[in-house]
Amino acid sequence: MGKQPTLEAKDLHQALIDEGVPAELEKWDGHKHIDIAIVESRINIEVDGEHHNHDSRQALKDLKRTYHSFKKGYFTIRIPNSLIREEFHETVDWILDIIEEQNNKLNSQQ
Repeated sequence: MGKQPTLEAKDLHQALIDEGVPAELEKWDGHKHIDIAIVESRINIEVDGEHHNHDSRQALKDLKRTYHSFKKGYFTIRIPNSLIREEFHETVDWILDIIEEQNNKLNSQQ
């Protein structure tokens, strides 16, 4: 069985879907699972638990993943679980703003 999304990732994914964002949950990019991928906007969202901040090996692994996605043209947003739990609606609003700005940027490059 594949990687199971966290409750926070599921909630964020559903909120984005409800806003009309074509978000994919647990998207496999050929090398790694991305918690939430918005392919048309070239955005990856990683919803991170506390261990991502307290374990230097995990943090370095995350940085490397971000780098490799960046090389492919994807912008990675890292969202702590605590932000989803405590500031859900504002977090969703900011992510929607980031998506809109990224789409504007991508459209202006075409």
